[in-house]
Amino acid sequence: MKPDASGAHVEDENVASNLNLAQRQLQTDWRSIYVTSLLAFCVAAQFSLYFSSLWPFLQLLDPTISENFFGYVVGAYSFGQIIASPLVGFLSNKLGKIRLPLYANLSCMFIGNAIYFNLENFSTGRRYWLLLGRLITGFGSSSISLLKAYTTTASVNQDRSRALAFVTGGVALGMTMGPTFQLLFIPLDYPGVTFFNFIKLNMYTAPAYMACCMNMFCALITKRFFVENYAGIATNEDGEKVRLPPYDKKAIVVCHMTRFAQILVNSNMETLGSPLVMAMFAWSRHDAVEYIAAAQGIMSFLAFLTYLAFIVFKPERFMSFRLGCFLSLIGLIVFHLLTISWPFLPGQVQTFHQNLTETEQIGCNSDKFTWCSTLKPVNVAVFFGSYILIVGTAFPNVNICLNTLFSKIIGPRRQGTQQGWLQVSGALARMFGPVVASNLYSTYGPQFAWGFVIAVIGTVLISWFIFYQRMVPLQLDKDEKKALADHPSEEVTKSVQSSSSSS
Repeated sequence: MKPDASGAHVEDENVASNLNLAQRQLQTDWRSIYVTSLLAFCVAAQFSLYFSSLWPFLQLLDPTISENFFGYVVGAYSFGQIIASPLVGFLSNKLGKIRLPLYANLSCMFIGNAIYFNLENFSTGRRYWLLLGRLITGFGSSSISLLKAYTTTASVNQDRSRALAFVTGGVALGMTMGPTFQLLFIPLDYPGVTFFNFIKLNMYTAPAYMACCMNMFCALITKRFFVENYAGIATNEDGEKVRLPPYDKKAIVVCHMTRFAQILVNSNMETLGSPLVMAMFAWSRHDAVEYIAAAQGIMSFLAFLTYLAFIVFKPERFMSFRLGCFLSLIGLIVFHLLTISWPFLPGQVQTFHQNLTETEQIGCNSDKFTWCSTLKPVNVAVFFGSYILIVGTAFPNVNICLNTLFSKIIGPRRQGTQQGWLQVSGALARMFGPVVASNLYSTYGPQFAWGFVIAVIGTVLISWFIFYQRMVPLQLDKDEKKALADHPSEEVTKSVQSSSSSS
């Protein structure tokens, strides 16, 4: 059913009271929301723990590695998400619970990280072991969609945006603070210290050990403190699940496109951030790790302020979620326009010729990249300033606005499968984005990689402009509300109260 042009809700007091009676009697279980937010933080942090160190570590393990293969390594994580997210979402809907799929996901993440910190112990095929480890870790990261789906169905309608602010805040803070944790391990340097001849602890492997500790912590928290309580599923006065009208599929497609563009920006920086700053600013591997991690630390603080604003001040009272998404997408385009290597910029990047010495050379490898001679350096303050301020605020804003809007477009029904597919949209960007961007970077230079991202975001913005009036919560017209009141669904499920007690 199409929403009206103004996006206003159509109200009918008698049916609204019938539809939301159970939600008024129940309350959001904030303890479970807080636990879910902590779990989301830990899972997301494990993805970005390797944001700045993965490429330098891979170069040490295999000096013949190329940026193209690195794109496949980054994409393997997302391929795991694509396979697992819809499956665990479907399974959680069938089980009516997320606990068992969540344990399976945590186990996968533990195994994947264990492979990572053992890479130096493999005498051959290290790049392929890394590929396998990231794939398995990607399987486990599909727990993010489970946690978001739980939040949407565990919170009553009036608490939805605040509850999602906690959980999406946990996800975004985890993704932005992950590289910051890398700063803790920089003093270990490389090769670090070795215990028992096989435990190698250095600035590159220490994050993987930390990630395994996080997984054990999450399993303990889930066991001891996580109680599933579904207060946000629409029921009538008898606790029976009501039949809702179909949601607007075109609006859902725009949401999927938005998630694709958002994650593409992040994965593009994850893949090309370190190689680009090393080539453009003539930084060493150590400098690239340190400065990118520091920038991510500042961004995590800005993200924290953004989520705090949504939780405390509730800015949705004077700014719609759809407007927040639209403005954030514009910000992401502005960032790329400011940081692209325009041909009119002054100066020239430092270049070097490949040699066989073990001394690390800095700058752009002119023997490897034909475009080094035409690459113009972006001002380092402009590059990192816009990255911190624009991406650091736009990214968390999209997280909250998009997830809240997406859940309300679907309506008060179980959302495990749909949240899984939304996760797939982001995973597709994380899988194909690095492959395309790294190939463009290697062959034509960073300008073309940046242009690819600008084109994608621009396409999404056009879609928002066309379907802006449809980006509103699920609505019922008068006839549908009357039919819902007179003929509740014959598909009877356990009452919300029974679901809570059985957890």
